[in-house]
Parts: sequence; C-alpha cells; structure tokens
Amino acid sequence: MKRTARLPLLAAVLALAAPDARADVSDYRHCATLTVAGAADGVSLAHFPVLVRLSPERIGGFDYAQLASPQDGADLRFTDADGNFLAHDIDTWNPQGESLVWVGVPTLEPGATIVARWGNASPAEANDPATVWSDAGYVQVWHFSTGVATDATGRGLALKTSGGFVAATDALLGGCYTNSIAGNKAEDGSWSYLEFPNHDALLDDVAVRTVTGWFRPDENFPYGGTDNIWVVLFSNKNANGDNGFNLLFYNSNLRLYGNNQSSSAGGWGGNIASLGSWMHLGARFRTSEGDVLGRIFRNGDTFKEEATLGDGVSGSSGVVSMGNYGGYHTYGNQPFHGDMDEFRVNKTALSDEWMKEEYATVATDGYLSYGDAAVYVPPYVAFLRSGDSASLPAECGTPDAIFTDAASAVAATVAAKEAGAETATLYVAPGTYLSATPLRATNDVSIIGLGEPSDVTFAGPADASKEWNYRVMTFTGGGLLANVTLRGNLRTGFDPDDGGKTGSWNAPCRHGGTLYLSGDASDAVATVASNVVVREANNGKWNYNEFLGTVAVMGTATLTDSVVEDNQGTGWGAGVYANGNALVRRCVIRRNHVKYPGASKRCYGGGAALFGSAMMVDCLVSDNESDTEGGGVWLELSGSAGGLCHCTVAGNAATNAPGIVVNKNAGKIVNTIVAGNGDGSLADIGTTLSSAATGLSFVNTCFGTEPGDSFPTLARCFVADPLFRDAAGGDNSLRMGSRCIDAASAASPVAGLGATTTWIALNGVPHCHDDPTDTFAGLPDIGCYESLAWSGRPTVVVFR
Repeated sequence: MKRTARLPLLAAVLALAAPDARADVSDYRHCATLTVAGAADGVSLAHFPVLVRLSPERIGGFDYAQLASPQDGADLRFTDADGNFLAHDIDTWNPQGESLVWVGVPTLEPGATIVARWGNASPAEANDPATVWSDAGYVQVWHFSTGVATDATGRGLALKTSGGFVAATDALLGGCYTNSIAGNKAEDGSWSYLEFPNHDALLDDVAVRTVTGWFRPDENFPYGGTDNIWVVLFSNKNANGDNGFNLLFYNSNLRLYGNNQSSSAGGWGGNIASLGSWMHLGARFRTSEGDVLGRIFRNGDTFKEEATLGDGVSGSSGVVSMGNYGGYHTYGNQPFHGDMDEFRVNKTALSDEWMKEEYATVATDGYLSYGDAAVYVPPYVAFLRSGDSASLPAECGTPDAIFTDAASAVAATVAAKEAGAETATLYVAPGTYLSATPLRATNDVSIIGLGEPSDVTFAGPADASKEWNYRVMTFTGGGLLANVTLRGNLRTGFDPDDGGKTGSWNAPCRHGGTLYLSGDASDAVATVASNVVVREANNGKWNYNEFLGTVAVMGTATLTDSVVEDNQGTGWGAGVYANGNALVRRCVIRRNHVKYPGASKRCYGGGAALFGSAMMVDCLVSDNESDTEGGGVWLELSGSAGGLCHCTVAGNAATNAPGIVVNKNAGKIVNTIVAGNGDGSLADIGTTLSSAATGLSFVNTCFGTEPGDSFPTLARCFVADPLFRDAAGGDNSLRMGSRCIDAASAASPVAGLGATTTWIALNGVPHCHDDPTDTFAGLPDIGCYESLAWSGRPTVVVFR
C-alpha cells in the first residue's frame, strides 16, 4: 500500500505534445539524420567527437548549393534527436567534394542519432568549435588542414615546423605534414620535427594525459631490425636524458619511456606499420597507488600490457614534439620519414573504449550511416474551437490554422504530417464537435483536448439514435489522442472505406464501433489513446451486424488512463476488444452490455474481450453484462504473453461465468481479483474448454468463488471476500483487513511495459504496480487499487 502524488494535467499533456521549444530549428530548410552504426556493442561515451563526412555521395539529395553559405559552411548546424544544438568543428571544407566536420555527440552509443541541418541565411544559434574538444578534455587538437597551423581548441597556439616537415594535401583527413627530405637533416642542418607549444603550463609535471596521432611511413623510414635506430614519434623531452616521455620506434619495437628512460612499456613485435599505410598511435599515462602507468595504443587496440614507468613522467616543459626530439638529435637517431596527421593531447587518461572509438570514427568507412537529405518542415499546430471566443494557450505555440469543423481540422493536421512536418498537433478547445463523416487520424499526429475529457466531445450526427455506418474516430500509424470524450452513435452498417461488410472477423470494418486504435512495431512512435472517455455507443442492430468492441485496440496500440462506459454491443467485447500485442492499462471499463445479435447468441465479454497476446493491466472491470457468457472479460488468448495483471473484475453479470470466461488454453491472470460477480449462484470464472485449462496460469489471484478443477494451474491463489469498501455504490477499493492487501507479487510478470517514472489516481483508481523505482509499504495489493492510497477527486496525468 502507498500514498499518491498529484501532478497538474495540462502541463503534463503539453510536455508530451507541444512543439519542442528547446531549439529553434524551423529556419533550417534542409536536414539529414546520421546514425552511429560502427560503435562497439555496449559502448557509452560522453561528449565524444564524431567525424562527419559531408558530400553528395554520402547524403542522398545533398548539394552544397542548398547552403546559404556554400563557400564556408557558415550555416551548417547539428542537433541531437530532440532538437538541441550541438557544437561542431569544421576540419576541412571542400564545396567541390567531401567536407570533414567533427561533431560533439552528447552520448556516443550504437544507434545514437544526430541531425545535420543547413540552409539558413541568418542562423541565430552560434557555433562553438572549441566546445567540441574542451568538453571531451582535449587541450590541444591539430587537424593539419591545408593552410591551417593553429590549435582547434581555440587557444591560439601556433605550430612550429623544423627541418623537412612541410604541409601536404595527400592526407588521411583534410591535410597533413610530411618530412620532405631523404636524410636526417635539412639543408640548414636542422632536425625534422613538429613542435606544439605548451598552454599555460597545463601539462607541466602532470603525469595523467593521453597523446594520439596518425602516422604513415614512407620508403625512407628505417623499417626493419637495424641496431640502435631510434625514431621518436611523440616526445616532450628536449634531449635523451631529460625528464618527460617519448614514444619511439626502436629496432622494430614500439616503446614508451618515462623520465630518464629508466623503464618502458611496449615490447617486441611492435612494427609500426607497413610502408605507405596510415596507423593511429597513442600513449596514455595514468597514476595508480603513486605509480605512473603507461600504455601504448595501436589502431585502437592496446599494445602489450600496461607498465610502470619507473620514476614517472615529470619535470618536462610541456612542449610536445611529433616526429623527433624537439631541437635535439643523438647519434644513430632518425626523424620520422613520411606523413603525420591529427595530433591531440587530452588532459585525462582516456579509456580503452575511447581509444577504440577515436580510431574507428576515422578508419571505419561505415561508422556513421547517412540518411537522405530532406526538406525540413517545421511542426504544424492546428486549433479547433467551437465559435470564435476560445484562443490557443501560448504554451501550445502559434497555430498555423484555426478551424471550427472537426473533420476539416483532423484532415488538415494529417495532411501537414504527410507533407513532412516534424510534428503535427491539433489542439481542441472545450466544446462538442459533431461530424457527418468519420474522423481519421494517421501518420503520427496528435489530437489533444484542452481541459478534462468531459470538456471536449467528438461525436457523429447530433441524433445518436439515428443509424450511422461509421465509427467516430480511427487512429492508426502512431500518434497520441488525449483528453477527449467520444460519444458513440447507433452503428448498424459497415464503413465502405474500411472495406464494407465482410465475413472475416479480422476485417477492420468489424473492429471498434466508436474508436479504432491500431499500431505496428514499424511505426515511428506508438499509437496511444490516453485520458479518453468513450461512452453511450450502440454498436449493432440485432441482425448479425456484430462489432468487436466499442473501442478496438489492435497490434501494438495502447489504451491508457481512460474510461469506457455505458456502451452496448454485439459479438465480442461491448466495451473493449484488444488483439495482437495491444495493451489496455490503467482503465475503467464499466456498465457495458453485450446483447443477443439475432438468434446466434454471439455475445461474449460485456466489459472486454482479449485475443492474441493482448494484456490488461491495472484496470477496473465492473458492472458490465453479457446476455450469454463472460459478463466482465472474455479471454481467447493464443500465447502465454497475454492476460490480466493487477485488475479487479467485480460486479459483472452473465448467464454463465459472470466474471471471466476462458475460451483458449493460454495466458495468465496475475495479482487480480475476480469476485462479487453475478448473484452468487454461478462461479465467477468459467471455461468453454472440454479439458482442463493447464495452459492458463493463475498467480496471486483472489477468487470470490471456487474456480474448480478446470483451472489446475494455481499459484498462491485463494478464495475469499476481498472486502470492497462499497461495491454496491461503485467503490471497489479495499477495506482494512482484506486478504488482498500486501498479498501480490512485487515483481509482476508484465512484459514490455518498461519503467515508469510516476503514477496516478484515475477516477478513484490509483496505479503503481509495475513501477520498479517504487517503494511499497509492504508488498503491493492484489487488484487495481492500493489501499489507503487516495482521497477526494483524483488528478489525471497523461502518459505516453
């Protein structure tokens, strides 16, 4: 048992459905989604710089002419999937070919997405290239792009070249430096190396750092086993005996030395690379229990074991050279011969995972997958109002269109989404909206009522007793329907747009007399109806025109936090019909009646009918009626995944099994109350099966009457009066002393629900049973109520 928390309704809805105000991307005409495809499984790295290769060959439909500044890419921007702007650093801009851009990804993990945006003549969002590197801990980054010899971190440091190292264009990335002389010295007698100045003594006497770079040896590189040949790759020594570190190639070995070269990390078999091939090399230093440990990385992988570097790495100037000792050369040493690119110094000891990804984002051609370029269409906001008095709240945005006709408003919202709008939302002011044609919402639109469900009503023609061949609303292909009431009409025919009347029970025309919800796993977002009331429908004349449910929940769709009440139906489920992997959650299903359709007497499940792997969780099913079987629920499940969890099925009536009828040997009923149904002369639960229902399992279930031998699979179940507070008055919460209090399983087997972050009290029904972050005072209660958990009028919070 526990107590509730209250959250304001409108703010919760707007947080779900309003256009994202955290970033203004509407002025960027073009966009493309890039997905991290090459990251290692399980990797998760914060503020990681990812290399983006921008070209028409990479991004279908991309053209540099689409940029407002094609000559320098000044209007290029990147956002995360939620529209938050990300910093980027242009390494190389090439309007005639491929441009190279580093983007700081907030969290690098497999499947992470970023969005490239361009085509804005006056971008208000300033880019900060230095943030790409500073957020990741880099204090020096040098791209060596042609003509660029400054530090990319924005510190204004200038590169110093010595000897034969000159800028070149035949690079791994945008540019490189190459040693252009065949011997050891330039004509002026200087040794060949690149020198990177210190920054505010940041690296003086600091033993924790990571240094990386790319190397490509040429035919003058002293490759092989020649004795006493040292080629220094990285160093912050000015002489062989100075304190500091150097990573060198020594007699066909990679070695990493610390102060005075008293000890090293590395070993035999460390050949640098085959001639003419690029290789990524790194040196990492970290401290452990007072020791400085060194490790070499080669092409993203660790080389040999991490080793202690004697008396450490200290007393150095902080100036790092690449390709030789800075300003020093000993007998037998050689400067690096070949090309060098992308030098970096990080003030942290980067992880093994980071080093793998730093290599892979450059070396793996498919590290990013590139979606096609699209013309960006900003979010569409429509407003439906009754008359001219209502206005759209400012927090909902500025409406693109205002309507007084429901059919026109829904059609325009759907058309905007189909035309490419990022989102399409129809806000509905309080009022009653009648339509002579059905409302069809598809393709991830949102329809949000402003207020309580009772304030906003959709219905068919004004006279609900007149025969009508259409359901009020069809909601498919992803999207959110929230905070509205759907009032049903007299359905006696079949919508020709659904295929007309068909003999197949699986035909859409037979599903959902008033509301049809359908989703598919391939939809961009789920199809959800939340905080919706569906009432007063009369589905089917008594002449074989059966409909399955006033509300049909199909495929992967979800009906949540809603009420389905006072409806009449024929066939299966006068209230709710659910099939596939549908979920009915935190709902009240009451006072629905399934009647005889002519002489066939097909009327099963006054409250609900569940098929396939459908699941009902945290629901109250009460005071429903069937003229034959299953006054509360009809279960015809085809697998073990479906069933009831934390439900209360009470006060229902039927000529047989007034609570639940089981028509297939599958499914589960867990932490549920099935009691107080019928007049006491019949068992609350029954089956149509000829043999025992061994495939249907019961766990922690309270029965009002003995379920009998037809249900042998019972675990921790019991027969008892659940002690409802006032069942006759419609209050099925639990009195103190009920055996159902603290009697449920804390870990309910509810598949696919995921973690929730809050819970609600809906129409007096508090729900929290599947929240893994919750702390119960004891175990949860059996049924849909937590005792002592609510008082007064509940607050409704919309989930998605």
